[in-house]
Amino acid sequence: MSGLNEKDMTILGSYAKDGNRERYWNYLAQHPGNDGYGLLALGVVRNDNMPGAVANAYAQAYAQSHNGVKLDERAWEGFGRDLVRDDFSRRVAQFNAGHPDKALNLPASDIQECHRATFQSRHIGADAWTPNILLDAARKKGGDGEMEKVWHSMLDNSHYGADRMASTTRNTAHDYREQIPNPGVYYASLTAAAVTATKSGRYTDVDHIDQGIMHYEFNRRDKSWSVSADSDVAEFGFRSPSFRVDDPKKIDELNDARAVRLERQAASEKIHPEDPHRSIAPSPFTISDAGKPASAETQLASGRSIEPGLYDDLKKRLPEGTSEDRVAQVTLAAKQADIRAGEVAGLSIQDDKTLQIHGTRPGDRAQVDLSTPPPTVGQTVQMAEAHAQQQAGSMGQFQAQQAQVEAQAQQQAQAQQGASMGGPRLG
Repeated sequence: MSGLNEKDMTILGSYAKDGNRERYWNYLAQHPGNDGYGLLALGVVRNDNMPGAVANAYAQAYAQSHNGVKLDERAWEGFGRDLVRDDFSRRVAQFNAGHPDKALNLPASDIQECHRATFQSRHIGADAWTPNILLDAARKKGGDGEMEKVWHSMLDNSHYGADRMASTTRNTAHDYREQIPNPGVYYASLTAAAVTATKSGRYTDVDHIDQGIMHYEFNRRDKSWSVSADSDVAEFGFRSPSFRVDDPKKIDELNDARAVRLERQAASEKIHPEDPHRSIAPSPFTISDAGKPASAETQLASGRSIEPGLYDDLKKRLPEGTSEDRVAQVTLAAKQADIRAGEVAGLSIQDDKTLQIHGTRPGDRAQVDLSTPPPTVGQTVQMAEAHAQQQAGSMGQFQAQQAQVEAQAQQQAQAQQGASMGGPRLG
């Protein structure tokens, strides 16, 4: 039977006791027969792949907006260590019960309860865990078996995670819509977290800390911090100036966050002597600080599909180096303003932050806010498809109404003609 053995449990127990999150999840991620959860969890620790970065952004936003809880980086590190210890205790229980396979790949209910308990210990709701709402909905609809099916689809890293993205979208929008309270709000929150994630940096980088659109950089020579606003306005030739951080409270906060990263880095270098996995498992998709590579959605979706000719026109006019995410966003904005291919008169920047797309017809104009991150290409394509469906529905409704009016007019004409033919004749 595949699964964990005594040696595995000893190594994992050592990492859990020491709070060595990176090595704990790395061991599970590289163990033969693992279901992929360890790799996703490792991405949360390092914040170096999209699933992990989205999970972090979603949890932080949920905790603050729903529970009024704002944790700093050290507090989140403590949360992560407690999660590891609770996770290990559940693997021990499965192992002692004679289920080494389940000790390796915990049931979804164990993973869910582990997160619920750890969030609750911080006075944060269980729904701060990204898949919690969806898993609850699956259980309501089809029991634990249905929940397991959804959970395993979310662990799928094949095709750069596109299968997971597609299944999450489908499950939210259709399969479990009746079981999810406010499905639109849930999906919007996931989308917002994804946008935030594209702007976040790796937690393994001790000298760069991102907080929203604010980017902080540590100077090792004089131990100072500088800050700049990370905005896509830079794509259009505008560079946000960098300022020295003088606020003592902010400096202490940044220094402590950096210390947490250094501590985690030092812990990751302490490898159990019987652990054969000396290197850290590579992420399925890595977020780079300098020039982010295309997201999983960008690799599989093309902004050109929104409106090929219009996309080509705008891409030629936009500055070289403009991200594919931004080009797709601009294309959709122009299309929604009824600007077609060959009808782009020009582009202009207003107030250093608003891009205006001017059409050749009077009044045709679209605007894009450059001070906020664009959605990913995949998200924009989905919005374009929704817009097209809405337009098709409106056109269908219009045509149906028009046909109804024409039918009524025809009936009236026939009635009048019949009345005329059957009426009294003069002369």
